[in-house]
Amino acid sequence: MSYTIPQLEEFLETTEKKYGGLITNVPIKHVSERDPRSERYLSTRGMQGGDRMLPTAYNSEYAQHLLPFVNSSMAPTIVEVGILKGSGLALWGDLFPNGSVIGLDISLTYFEDNLQTLLDLGAFPNKLPEVFEFDQFVSNSNYLEKILKGRTIDIFVDDAYHTDETILQTLEDAIPFLSDTFVCFLEDNNTVVKTIRKKYPQFKVYSKEWLTILCQNS
Repeated sequence: MSYTIPQLEEFLETTEKKYGGLITNVPIKHVSERDPRSERYLSTRGMQGGDRMLPTAYNSEYAQHLLPFVNSSMAPTIVEVGILKGSGLALWGDLFPNGSVIGLDISLTYFEDNLQTLLDLGAFPNKLPEVFEFDQFVSNSNYLEKILKGRTIDIFVDDAYHTDETILQTLEDAIPFLSDTFVCFLEDNNTVVKTIRKKYPQFKVYSKEWLTILCQNS
């Protein structure tokens, strides 16, 4: 099927809801050894997910930049950092049934506990995603090379720790493995874009409120 942007927006929103939609106040069970947040802070805060494709969030921007991939015959490699319960991975599996979906997170517990629910809802009909523990506070270039096994990244999503430090570290690790045609979505941070523009002038960099998007210069 060839999509228009409105059709793709509807698909993204509907599919995200299908696999659980918005979840809030998910307890933080595991963090990096380098995480500066106190135990008291962590015990009183929760994680949120399943809301990126809402019309009030990033749906329009995702649809616009994903459309060329969706309407092509390619089987892209998608890497998502920060998978929580896996609704995003399930969405990518539906959108790109022949693609490679890779999920990275500091902890895989919530995804593993929710996997059967996703399967019962029809997720991953062709193949399961590849998931790996991943600490954004450290350099992961060699680790990513092992994970990718010669593949390059077509679509990259950072929806994990959201600080300038971790976004920049993870982006630096990912850049050597980006495909010639790629798009990167960096979520929930409205300050890192300034550094990215200065550090990576070779890329097109778009910013809308709390979302930064990178792609190749054509």
